[in-house]
Amino acid sequence: MITRNEWLAALDEANTPPPQDPNVLTVREFADLLGIGRDAAGDRIALLVKAGKAERVTKVIRNVSGSLVKVPAYRLLKKKKP
Repeated sequence: MITRNEWLAALDEANTPPPQDPNVLTVREFADLLGIGRDAAGDRIALLVKAGKAERVTKVIRNVSGSLVKVPAYRLLKKKKP
């Protein structure tokens, strides 16, 4: 029989966010990094994506209620070697 502690351990493991790529940033994280507002950060991210310098991906974060949610995030693309 599976014990209560095994159920709780499995639940805790399932509620742990997966490892994240440290190079992937949300707009809020990008804004904090540059010390600018979220709207300005969003504009700059859109410019990078349009120029092909960044791509949109997703990131799993814990929201204010404690749930794990997927949110839009962005990653710089590496320069291709000639």
